[in-house]
Amino acid sequence: MIFLSDLSDAPYLSPSPAVAQYFDPCAAMLFWHGSGGMELRHLRYFTRVANDLSFTKAAAALRVAQPALSRQVQDLEDELGVALLVRGPRGVSLTAEGKLFAAEAQMILAHAEGAVEKVQALARGEYGTLSVGYAPSPTLDILPPALAAFRDAVPQVTVNLHDL
Repeated sequence: MIFLSDLSDAPYLSPSPAVAQYFDPCAAMLFWHGSGGMELRHLRYFTRVANDLSFTKAAAALRVAQPALSRQVQDLEDELGVALLVRGPRGVSLTAEGKLFAAEAQMILAHAEGAVEKVQALARGEYGTLSVGYAPSPTLDILPPALAAFRDAVPQVTVNLHDL
């Protein structure tokens, strides 16, 4: 598996034209920091702690041991070089950096989830482009209702018509 952090010696990341429309360099910059140990798991763990303001509740929701969760969040803070949480006997609170990072991490996780959904939809034929070649006179009665039904069934697919 390759992480963006594995490309840290590259002066910039230049996505292919097909990827460029979905590329957000600001989101990618998060993974360029430090030694490259940050993973989506760290973001999921931190955002859960940030939302619950409790390691105990977050660990239960994530179904991980509390010490392991605490260690992962501490590793994330070490990677970033800033404290994201203030730990106290009655729970945790977010630092200013933690509030900012929580918002950014949630956007990155949503973006990653969206990418997975798009790829799976593409694999199912529910996303992408369909090119259809047709002969005008024999398909005059068939093509318009068929296209309307197809667009209703899979609205995320773009249909390109080509007159033969």
